[in-house]
Amino acid sequence: MRGRLILGAIAVLAAVDAFAVRHVGFEIDSFNRAYPASYARSFAFSPVAFELDCVLLAESLDTIPKANVSSTMGVLIDFPSAYRPVIQAFEDRTNGLAVVSARGFCVSDIALASPTFRTHIQSEYQSEVMRLLPKEGAEAWFKAMLDGEMEDFEISAEAARSWRYSFYDLVSVSAAWEEPFPLENTRPVQFFPEGDTNGVEVVCMSDVRVAELLEEKEYSILRLPLKGGAFFFAVLPREGFSLDGAKSDMTSMEIEGVIASFGSGSSSDMRRYSGPCSIVLPRMELSSRTDLLGMLRYFRVPTSGLKHVAPGSSAGEIVQYAKFSLLEHGRDEKALVRKGDDEIIPEPSAAKKAVFNRPFVFFIYHEATATIPVAGQFTGNTPLAFGKLPEPKSK
Repeated sequence: MRGRLILGAIAVLAAVDAFAVRHVGFEIDSFNRAYPASYARSFAFSPVAFELDCVLLAESLDTIPKANVSSTMGVLIDFPSAYRPVIQAFEDRTNGLAVVSARGFCVSDIALASPTFRTHIQSEYQSEVMRLLPKEGAEAWFKAMLDGEMEDFEISAEAARSWRYSFYDLVSVSAAWEEPFPLENTRPVQFFPEGDTNGVEVVCMSDVRVAELLEEKEYSILRLPLKGGAFFFAVLPREGFSLDGAKSDMTSMEIEGVIASFGSGSSSDMRRYSGPCSIVLPRMELSSRTDLLGMLRYFRVPTSGLKHVAPGSSAGEIVQYAKFSLLEHGRDEKALVRKGDDEIIPEPSAAKKAVFNRPFVFFIYHEATATIPVAGQFTGNTPLAFGKLPEPKSK
């Protein structure tokens, strides 16, 4: 696959250069660091949110360490010019793709934070520096910014008692299909987690529709359009192949190539299919808590020596809380109970099938910003809602 997709990857990199940032490459690398291939439970993670977290930490540094972070991330221009278009694009929550977020520093003494820095991150990144105590005040700010999306968010008692600073990133992503799935087709389907021959019942949405598939030896990749100029990608291992094997192949270069391959418009690749497809997908409502400290160390983003916000203080908690929802229709849309007779696509005998009744990896790609608002995996296991996950191990 690597050789075949290299030209497509170059095309994507050229497009990303228009933003002077390699969003996809850095974001997929961060996804792979957050959840190693061996991780076996369902989860959701926001790669673009982590990228913005790195930016905020970099903005709090002195000139040279800030430049080092910029180099690591592949940002060729100043941070506000690079990321303002991303933040502004996601402010529109009425286009079917909602990316609602709040991020900020919680410090023991707000007087130590530079007023100029506080004003800068408020205006450029809609972020805040706030007192850690009383913790109810900080929690209230995050909950208010999330418009009720994370009323269960709490700062740990350990963090609240610490003299160290903490950093929290809350992000909720919900998407809507370009063409909703009819409710009358939603039904329980037997789902087979790896190593489980009995299976478990999972509620799935299904339909026959025109779709795009990229079929490899070990897995297939489905692409379906979402509202708001985004696409849903799902990677399903073939029978006899493991999910961790497919995830190991999902490097930044591979994903850049996959995105380019689907977007090229070429139909010469015999492994690419576009046409009627019988699709069965689990309804997804996932919540995850991801400790970012290990990831930041891996990407060489300093978490101490923050000159403008917490000088002399080391990091306590640096955490992302992520929620993801993808159902038959968007949150503010009227449900489609059934398709009209003229909208039903007959299922030809040779139609492709994309039945996601085994663990799979997914991500959403937003074309206008060339970013990945959310990525994750569905394994049939109920995620531990904000249960603490193991810190990534260094490779």
